[in-house]
Amino acid sequence: MERVLDPLKQRVSRWEHIHIALYFILLLLFFQLLPSAMATEVRRDNPDLRHFLEQGAGIVKPGFGFSPQSGLREGEMRIHETPIIVELALDSRAQAEGLMHRESMPEERGMLFLFPQTQFLSFWMKNTLIPLDIIYIAEDGEVVDIVQAEPCRTSRCPSYPAKAPGKYVLELNKGMAEKLGLKVGDNISWQWR
Repeated sequence: MERVLDPLKQRVSRWEHIHIALYFILLLLFFQLLPSAMATEVRRDNPDLRHFLEQGAGIVKPGFGFSPQSGLREGEMRIHETPIIVELALDSRAQAEGLMHRESMPEERGMLFLFPQTQFLSFWMKNTLIPLDIIYIAEDGEVVDIVQAEPCRTSRCPSYPAKAPGKYVLELNKGMAEKLGLKVGDNISWQWR
């Protein structure tokens, strides 16, 4: 006996396959966009940011000025008595841009990224033209990881995840951490200028 397939069932079957495929595409998009949607924008009405701007959060003296290169607020921090002028990446736009497209940076300058809460952090070097030390710092000032990263010259740039959770990331010219005597486990003594 020959089995005859109903054309309506075949169409339903095709539509089911299309719906399932669309469902998986939407699910994939959801999980791709979720991290950026969950990223907390550090805004002026954020109490952590307000405290940071007023008190320096015990880490950096804010209100030092504005960087002529990026327009970001600058501050001064001291690492083992060496003053470092840092641009403050306080919001998601500044954090996403970071030190991209810079052809050079003076030796005792850097960028400090302030995140709203302690978390596992990961940075990459896409469109970053200068080699960097990426220093991951816990909320209490303890250095939890230091990574030396080279500029990425391909479309597939590796990421550099921290080995432990942190709340701050300091980017300096490559080799500066070693020159300053900075190592994992150090508690950076933050001083006012």
